[in-house]
Amino acid sequence: MPITLTQAKAAMLILSGMTTNALVARMDGYLFKKHLSKATAEEWAGKDNQTKGYFKKTVTMDIDSKQKYDALSPTKQARVQGLEGMNARKLGQHFKNREIGDTNKLTQNVALTTNESADLASKLVALSLNLNTYYQSDKPDTRFLLITGIPLPYVGRSIDPALAKTKGLANAVLLVSIEDKSKPLIFNMFPADNDYLRNKVLLVN
Repeated sequence: MPITLTQAKAAMLILSGMTTNALVARMDGYLFKKHLSKATAEEWAGKDNQTKGYFKKTVTMDIDSKQKYDALSPTKQARVQGLEGMNARKLGQHFKNREIGDTNKLTQNVALTTNESADLASKLVALSLNLNTYYQSDKPDTRFLLITGIPLPYVGRSIDPALAKTKGLANAVLLVSIEDKSKPLIFNMFPADNDYLRNKVLLVN
């Protein structure tokens, strides 16, 4: 019998009561490894001949010294707010004369650590408690999908077997198993575009 909405919400309630470290232990590693980073998504897109999604985290750094600026790659140096197009002499003058509290910022998207992946999963679990966007999976008797928006500061990307990349994916997907209803497992977590929602069947009671 397919999982009901009530059963799915009960599983997410159990997961929501866990610490980040405990949640890591409930995140099965087999499918996760295909979505851990751009590199693993690229590898498995080729192996499975299937588009793979992955998350990144948006971080902003204060570039408040010439030393920090010089440590950046040329590509990143060109993206530091307020320093675009400055030559070496003007840069040296800028960092020497800038007022206290005056900073230049670099915003970039970086790969997630294991703890950051668990933190994202924890945020999605918390969001799920107020949602009804639960869907049947390909194993509707034991697994279900939670699909929701991607919370800040995370972003979703994907890469296909031809190595074409897509940015700005709107949805986060959790694949949850309740084969043991008292010990739900998060089998997978990945971003997806709106096309992924097509033909998905909502869970009902």
